[in-house]
Amino acid sequence: MQKFFGYPNGEKAGILLPRGDGAQNRTFNRRGEEYMRIGVTAEFVGTNAGGPETYCTNLIKRLGQCDTGNEYHIYVNQKSARKQFSNLSENVVPHHLFGGSRWIVVPIAQPLAAALHGLDLFHATFAAPPLLPIRSVVTVCELGFEKHDDFYPPLMTYRLRRLHRRGTRRAERVLSISEYTKQDLIECYGLDPAVIDVIHWGVSERFKPAASREETAQTIDRYKIREPYILYVGKFEKRKNIPRLLKAYHLMKMESKHPHSLVLVGKRSYLFDDIDPTIEKLNMRRDVKILENICRDDVVDLFKGASLFVFPSLLESFGIPPIEAMACGVPVVASSATAIPEIAGDAAYYCNPTNITDIAAAMNAVLEDNNVRTDLVAKGFKRAALFSWRNTVERTVEAYKKVLR
Repeated sequence: MQKFFGYPNGEKAGILLPRGDGAQNRTFNRRGEEYMRIGVTAEFVGTNAGGPETYCTNLIKRLGQCDTGNEYHIYVNQKSARKQFSNLSENVVPHHLFGGSRWIVVPIAQPLAAALHGLDLFHATFAAPPLLPIRSVVTVCELGFEKHDDFYPPLMTYRLRRLHRRGTRRAERVLSISEYTKQDLIECYGLDPAVIDVIHWGVSERFKPAASREETAQTIDRYKIREPYILYVGKFEKRKNIPRLLKAYHLMKMESKHPHSLVLVGKRSYLFDDIDPTIEKLNMRRDVKILENICRDDVVDLFKGASLFVFPSLLESFGIPPIEAMACGVPVVASSATAIPEIAGDAAYYCNPTNITDIAAAMNAVLEDNNVRTDLVAKGFKRAALFSWRNTVERTVEAYKKVLR
């Protein structure tokens, strides 16, 4: 068992003292100070999973510093992720669980680890194990599979529904990443609004305007990107609406003669609407650059160098990329659907994501009018400043305290 769940060498020792009344164990450090052991899952870290991975990584890196009074046990699926968290605060202990697939890790490995490590609280950042032996907090990153199951593979929809319905109803507190998702939780699962905390995600400090063109030139040149360019960052899957974006871009080019190329950065995912046939049909191979699975530092550079960021998604529970673009001083054209207006506020130029003409007109309006661009950039800086990972972590720790009182 220690092979799969044991503490790494050098972990500080705690002493478990069972209570006579049958309540949870009390844990003391060598100085005699009582503390709690909190488990946090990180299935997505190391998988290039977009928003959920960004959330887990930033949450875990800051938890130990924000809350020095408790001990955090981090449960990862990828060995590389354990290395990423191995040199954080003294009170953060990473563990690599067996099983590989999260469909095995969540229902089997995580409950066993929670029991073996004597946890007081378990924070599931994906879905809570159905047979968890302790109190839990669960983060719900999305519930799109409940209302828009055509965007997900059938087996995935079935699994997600079972895990989320059980996990959220058994949890002491549910962390929703947006008001939009909170309403879905109430409507789909009948949760009491009083147990739901809306905690927005943040934006990393490295997303900021480039000091000069030279700062990003090496990255842009290495990928042979033709400037100026319009940027999309996100997964390549059905709900991201990329075929309509390509058609809208083609329409804009035909009507306005803008010189901008289009750069698509992301990762192919489930139920992917293949973009290659659309590009070939529209004869846009020279104008469209597709970059898959590139490193995060390069993505930041591409944000900084873009003339416009476009995000035409049909379904989002949050949507980090538009806020990252705003933090870099890049004007944003965004879909008016689902949670995107809640997050982007008045700092985006909105379009109907189902209307190709409307998407094209929105991109053209921002590129042609300097006053519109200047206004969007100014509002974007103010909007992005509202989203910090420090605030995300502090509010998450507050949610833990509500359960542990």
